Amino acid sequence: MKNSNIPVLSVRLSGPGVRRGRITLRQLVAFADAFQRGVDRTARFQVGEGGGRKPGPMPKKIQEATSLSLAGLREGSAVLVIERSTEQMSLGGMDLGEAALERFLAELDALRAGQLDPPDAFSFEILQSWKELGGVFKTGIETAEFELNTRRVSKAFRLDRDLAEQITRRFESPLANPTVIEGRLLMGDFKEGGPRCRIHRPGDQPVTCYFDEGLADTVYSLLRSYVRASGKGEYDSETGRLTRLYLQAIEPLEGGLPAANPLPVVGWNTFWQDKPLDQIAGEQGVQPLPSFEAVFGQGRDLWETDGELESFVEEIYRRRAEDAGSGATRGH
Repeated sequence: MKNSNIPVLSVRLSGPGVRRGRITLRQLVAFADAFQRGVDRTARFQVGEGGGRKPGPMPKKIQEATSLSLAGLREGSAVLVIERSTEQMSLGGMDLGEAALERFLAELDALRAGQLDPPDAFSFEILQSWKELGGVFKTGIETAEFELNTRRVSKAFRLDRDLAEQITRRFESPLANPTVIEGRLLMGDFKEGGPRCRIHRPGDQPVTCYFDEGLADTVYSLLRSYVRASGKGEYDSETGRLTRLYLQAIEPLEGGLPAANPLPVVGWNTFWQDKPLDQIAGEQGVQPLPSFEAVFGQGRDLWETDGELESFVEEIYRRRAEDAGSGATRGH
């Protein structure tokens, strides 16, 4: 049984960068963000276990279930006292936030023992999360000691510089049979939930790609470019279709996609000329649709969950309301 006087998690950070119990805000934010992201990723897979590859609840609910708060800072190097933020959701009798925290830290022991290779998407994301956490060792931190105290688990875990370097080497080592795709890089998302982007392949469905923070600048610089990407692919068990890609490398392809019917260059002096729709369609190589069924359902893969679609629609309405409000203000 959990001792209520002991925090659910305490983390002792040691090293020349955190002497006399002081830690910079940059160090604190980097560590807390990477740790919370790892717990969130673990929860997503736990919800999806046994029920398909896509997690059931909306991402917002998962974030609420796993949310952690800094409850204090103790002396002795830098000791972070962490507690759960809210009453967190249960699923099938499982306390999701507690279970994700236990599982995420347990994987650190598996990494130390060399037992966690990335044969599946879950192991690959856990490896990525601990690699991101290891980034704090570049800021003068040498060890991170975790004391976990939940209702079921009371145990210590340790991440040091040597283990962090091993994790980085394992994550960055070339895959034996990487999945390689080519296409147009679009729709980059660099938010806290985990960086991702979408690559649109010619003649095939787009693929959502997840990447490490270390690739963020490269991905950003290549947005709207034609690229070749490689990494760990995840496939639908029934159709064999590539559903997502965990990037290890991405590079631009010179010249981009060779178009069979390249579009004409439109100059400023021709842009405003009035043209009938059939002429514009002909110039752009657009063919008439044979039936409505040819396009029905084509956007079903743009969002992985109903929650993401609902959030997208809510954001549209929110921005419209803001625009309408600002317009009314200007009118006065």
